[in-house]
Amino acid sequence: MNFLLSFHLVFTYFSGLLSLSMKKLYLTLIIFLTSTVTFAQNTGFEGRIVDAVTGEYLSNVIVELEGDTTYTLTNEQGLFVYNYNVPIGDVKIYISKDGYKNGEFVIDVLDEEIITLDEVEMWKGKSKRRKRKKGEFEQKNKTLLELLKLKKPKAPELPEASLELPEGMNMPGGSTGSSKGGDIESTSVAPQLASKFAQKLGVEPEEITNALLYEFIDEWMGTPYTMGGETRYGIDCSSFSQRLYVMVYEKLIERVASRQFDSKNTDTFSGMEYLKEGDLVFFRGGGVNSNVIVHVGVYLANGKFVHATANKEGTGKGEVKISDLRSTFWTSRFVCGGRRGKL
Repeated sequence: MNFLLSFHLVFTYFSGLLSLSMKKLYLTLIIFLTSTVTFAQNTGFEGRIVDAVTGEYLSNVIVELEGDTTYTLTNEQGLFVYNYNVPIGDVKIYISKDGYKNGEFVIDVLDEEIITLDEVEMWKGKSKRRKRKKGEFEQKNKTLLELLKLKKPKAPELPEASLELPEGMNMPGGSTGSSKGGDIESTSVAPQLASKFAQKLGVEPEEITNALLYEFIDEWMGTPYTMGGETRYGIDCSSFSQRLYVMVYEKLIERVASRQFDSKNTDTFSGMEYLKEGDLVFFRGGGVNSNVIVHVGVYLANGKFVHATANKEGTGKGEVKISDLRSTFWTSRFVCGGRRGKL
């Protein structure tokens, strides 16, 4: 924009010497340069595409914008980033892959924003583009509409699912399989750590009693949010909640937020007043994803929860942080709590 301003000042100085045709040429050039600068803004979206049935990461999926000739492909981990001249406002996205039904969805792109999608599913079948039928999301598994009927948690004692630990992650004590969970030996919280998190949660230090939990959170606070990430270099929401459950509660839970929500071992319940330390908290998306679980965190106390998020609230960065469930944004997206047996 500084270039345009300098160009304009030079033109103004010599405008008296230019012919009418030259002035028209100047205006055309200004319009062209302005439109170029507008499309150079840092907007776009990123996400992961998986098989809707198996959860397998899908590579070489074509991701393209409606009315645009450019496209991007997913990598071996099903991840993609699209930032080619993405316009501001509602944008329709098409995805396609041989052997799968073509998909489409709409996102709301804001200025200077990279939107992170938690997961996009594709179904096997003929590649025929179609409009999503009304109510299609509600027909899949447990629906968000059913949650309106939920009241309070049952706190069941359920055996954990038979799952495999992610590569490089071990259960405390060296175990590599599912744990019985529950009775974990607790140690006292260091006074400095208790004081630190009591201040963040707005509670008394004496209420910070789970040493394993707060030592784990303290270690991971500030870790960058990365779609598909599973390490200290970058981690996403479901990987963080999974790792927390393994290291703190010795319970192996599912890897994706929607699968943690759908698990038969998750007792879902509405009403924030029933939440207690260690409960999962589930959130829906916006727009076309308003009936889809796209995010998960772990409840702590006093309306606060910890999660890995792309949301830049508070710190100005997408990272592992503690957020307030009662804030306008999170209250509007909150769906329910989820309890995994005895913690």
